Amino acid sequence: MIIDLEMMKKRLEQIKSQASHWISSSDGSYEACLHDKGYYKLQKDIKLVERLDEIEVIMDNLMDEHDAILEKLGEDLR
Repeated sequence: MIIDLEMMKKRLEQIKSQASHWISSSDGSYEACLHDKGYYKLQKDIKLVERLDEIEVIMDNLMDEHDAILEKLGEDLR
């Protein structure tokens, strides 16, 4: 599954824009509108995708270190 983070962020802004007519309400209508349109779930999903991207970078770095260690061990054994 390919996740387009930029597309998700654009959708988040669209939802926020669509709910902007409720922004001056003090009865929670703005937040309810955001919730109904999936703003908060999408916001959470974006944070998860960003965290997954960070984890992927960490894993890549660890694999590079692993490969370097194996290479060094191979040289030492020869």
